Formats: sequence, C-alpha cells, structure tokens
Amino acid sequence: MDAERRACLILERLIDRLHDATVDYQCSAGVHEFVVRHSGSCFKIQFPEQSLLRRSEHDLEQVTAQIVERIRTHSLPRPTPTAGALTA
Repeated sequence: MDAERRACLILERLIDRLHDATVDYQCSAGVHEFVVRHSGSCFKIQFPEQSLLRRSEHDLEQVTAQIVERIRTHSLPRPTPTAGALTA
C-alpha cells in the first residue's frame, strides 16, 4: 500500500470516529498533515511519508485510535473556576 492510500485510511478513520469534527488533509514536501477541529480545539497531526510507508495497516489503525482518544480527552469541556472556588 502506498503512502497516499495509507493517508487516506487515516483520514477515513478520523472522520468516522470523530463525526462531530472537521478534518482537513494536505500533503506537502513529503509530510502528510491532518488538521482536526473538535469542540473548539484545533489539532495538527503530521506523518512524514517514510513513517507512513514503514508502518503496517494494523499499526496505522492503532495509532489512529490513540490520536482519536487524545483528541476526545483534550476536547472535553473543563469547568471554569468561579470566584472564591476552592481547587484541590
């Protein structure tokens, strides 16, 4: 599988698993970049082409699942402390 097909696989997984996100993709100078906008946050994920070519399809699935989990975790709304609130 070539690098473009592998990048397409990642793009499809990001869109499928983050259905409420906007995902953009571009490739320039051998770097495949995904920009994910989710719950008011923006994430940039970059894969050098050689990295995509070295990884198996199974590895890419695992990496994509980890990325999705991190995006979901970091996009969770955080409570805003109010005046006089105690924090532990």
